[in-house]
Amino acid sequence: MKIVKATTARNNFQDVIDEVHYNKKPIIITKRNKPWAIITALPEEDNKK
Repeated sequence: MKIVKATTARNNFQDVIDEVHYNKKPIIITKRNKPWAIITALPEEDNKK
């Protein structure tokens, strides 16, 4: 699982969500070197709505 700093995720948000969507692998967002949030792709059946 990839780990990205919050400032990097903010500055490259479109790239981060595209990577999660296309690779289907979650990304952990850290803040002050602590896990803070996770971005994960929706299951395929939810993407068709």
